[in-house]
Amino acid sequence: MNWKNILKRSFIFSLNPKRWCQPFLLDSAFCFILLFYLLNLKYFLSSFLNAVLLLFLFFITMLFYTLLNIWINGAIVYQSYREKKSIGEGYKESGKKYLSLLASSIIAGIILGLIGIIPYIGFVLSILFSLAFFFIYQGIIIRNLKFDETLRHSVEIFKKRWDLVFAIWFVLALICFIVILIFSTPLILLLLGILTKIGSKDFMNLFQEFINLNMASLIISEIILIAGISISKVFSIKAKTEFYLQIMKKKIK
Repeated sequence: MNWKNILKRSFIFSLNPKRWCQPFLLDSAFCFILLFYLLNLKYFLSSFLNAVLLLFLFFITMLFYTLLNIWINGAIVYQSYREKKSIGEGYKESGKKYLSLLASSIIAGIILGLIGIIPYIGFVLSILFSLAFFFIYQGIIIRNLKFDETLRHSVEIFKKRWDLVFAIWFVLALICFIVILIFSTPLILLLLGILTKIGSKDFMNLFQEFINLNMASLIISEIILIAGISISKVFSIKAKTEFYLQIMKKKIK
């Protein structure tokens, strides 16, 4: 397995604007909706009913974001496998298999959530089980497996090649962390300004004042960070798909 070539191809793929702009648009909309909630936080916390409204709106926002994110991720897996196909065909294919993508995501999420609450060892076990579900989208998009079949398929890969799966996960996580850290630098430097003033006045008023005074810088910093997150997300999906194809002895079409 040629790690260097896989990572190089994945970087080239992820740096293509027509690839990373797909999750970027969704993530941008999501972040600016959250920014709207923050800007109106004092209003939402002014009464119990307003606080309930905020929780409801946040739930709806998270729901739509998650549903659309699954669709986009499925489309990017298809584009990673069939690079010569149009972007529209990727979304069409992801749409056809959306129920399987959704069902497998829900089942994996429930299992990981239940395991994660186990005292002391829950975090470690949740990482192990997430590795077992590492290739569920690839199984659905590339091999046309149903949601239950792809869960078993991914677990079988982990059983046979757990060391390789762990190595892939670790390397991709490390690279994505570095990329996101680099792109988050402007926002981190901006937020350091408010941290130095904590305790000087009421934090809520200080936070509101900070956002109002630094709105332009905050928006630019957010856009830079979202771009980094989008690039790392596409890179991770492409690399996972390439590694999966190597394991399954398939080729990019």
